Amino acid sequence: MSTAATAPLPQFRQPWWRRVLSHTWRIGLCYLLGAITWLYSWETARGLPAPNIAHLFMATDVALMLLVTPLIVLRHSRTRLMMGILLAAYCLSFSLGPALAVGILAIGARRRWIEVILVGAGSMVAGVVSDLVLGPHADDGTPLLLGSVSDVVLLFTFELLFVVILTAIGWNRGARAELVASWRTAAELARREQSARVAQAQTAERARIAREMHDVLAHKISLISLHAGVLEIKDDLTPQETRQTAATIREASHQALEELREVLGVLRTEQHEAISPPQPSLLDVPTLVAAEESAGASITLQVPDEFWPRAGEIGPATARHAHRIIQEALTNARKHASSLPVTVQLDGDPARGLLISISNPLGNTPSTVPGAQMGLAGLQERAALAGGELQATRTDTDFVVRAHLPWNAKMGS
Repeated sequence: MSTAATAPLPQFRQPWWRRVLSHTWRIGLCYLLGAITWLYSWETARGLPAPNIAHLFMATDVALMLLVTPLIVLRHSRTRLMMGILLAAYCLSFSLGPALAVGILAIGARRRWIEVILVGAGSMVAGVVSDLVLGPHADDGTPLLLGSVSDVVLLFTFELLFVVILTAIGWNRGARAELVASWRTAAELARREQSARVAQAQTAERARIAREMHDVLAHKISLISLHAGVLEIKDDLTPQETRQTAATIREASHQALEELREVLGVLRTEQHEAISPPQPSLLDVPTLVAAEESAGASITLQVPDEFWPRAGEIGPATARHAHRIIQEALTNARKHASSLPVTVQLDGDPARGLLISISNPLGNTPSTVPGAQMGLAGLQERAALAGGELQATRTDTDFVVRAHLPWNAKMGS
């Protein structure tokens, strides 16, 4: 799993101005509804002769409403603390009903049964106490408990419905918020997985291009290094031999640059589709062997006569991989067993697949070319990409590379 997929998901948070606006209109609405409730009670209490205890309770009611209502901004961060203060103040301030309703909605949205039951019971008790304390003195001073039993039952029923309806609404809002959060999390995970897949594809493409550049350039550059070494070591060459060697170096350099340009062409970010350069195939193997022999190598190409007609039926991907394997194997032979004879064998059919064997006697001089001992790993990786396998074995006298590729590898390999 990638690092991006395991990193913590960012929490969605509204901009500060939206949070301020959300708190402001809620507090304003609670103030408005609370003021309407208070004015309704005051309309009855103001007719009582002054001074009267009802006036003191009404002053306490409005003061608590003004002071405690702003606590609803803590409904998400300090829900329990907010509800405790609201329930205690609600016993002496019936005008805090709108603010308490916001708190009950917040508790319902948390969807925790214990909190819902405790807050519901506390809200019912606080509502009854508020009615018993403020209601009688705002009217004629008669305690409600001295009234009929039906009045008490009606009061409890009203408080119960108040709590149940608000809790159900809050519970539904909490469920929807959790569902939206799960969708947001799933979308973020999908985005990160897509980014990881894109990064993997980019890494694989870079590795493929690097492999192609290695296979294309290693062969030509080793030829250049070989001929340049001849010019450096031998001082008895005739002018014609010197010119011929220099011409070979120039031609190999030109071919290397051309092939490098073709490989790098896939990296261009042009709008139109780039034209794919011609891909090497098995039919180019004799030309490859001839180029090696012109550089002084001794190569024997052993191919059954009936193989060449079948070679044109081999899939393009298999042909390309096979050519690159042979090219890299000859380059390794030149590095590690210079001037020693090399044998290349090709055979196969659709039933058996393509069989490749490159063998040479063991060399006595270790390679000093940069990147030595890395060619075999590239050959094995290329064979695996083609859906085949490659083995390199060392006997007492020879070093043998054998590859078995499917007759038609996938084009995307």
